[in-house]
Amino acid sequence: MHCGRDFDAPVDAAHGRSPGSSAAADIETAMESGDFSGILVSFEEHDSGPLLVGIALGVVALFTLPFASPDGVTLWYLLAVVGIGYVAADADSVDAALDRGAKALAVTPFLLVFVRILLSGFLTVSVVSLIAPTVYAALVLFAHRAIARR
Repeated sequence: MHCGRDFDAPVDAAHGRSPGSSAAADIETAMESGDFSGILVSFEEHDSGPLLVGIALGVVALFTLPFASPDGVTLWYLLAVVGIGYVAADADSVDAALDRGAKALAVTPFLLVFVRILLSGFLTVSVVSLIAPTVYAALVLFAHRAIARR
């Protein structure tokens, strides 16, 4: 019946998980196995899926935005990290959270360059300083497209 596979616990056929299992346990199992689709499905089934996506995108922004942000905007960078998480967490569904969060993550380095111009003037920012934000935005949108196709 199950292709010769034995289950440790009964599995709910509708959701593919054990009855009474928590969403956190499902997410952890999916993460340990490297099943990205399983992670997203677990987020979707969890009541706070968009919040979890917002937190995850905030963490991604915290560690990746410094590579694409200009110098001298640290406070604004930290506010942007919180804003990205909030924009994603405020969505109605996990897919909408991923979509909104990815767009916010992609545009944020450009906003930080603009803040740098406002704080220091045009002479402190050159056209070359737009290369890192452009590459960052392209990578974020590429990753978003790959995730959206799942």
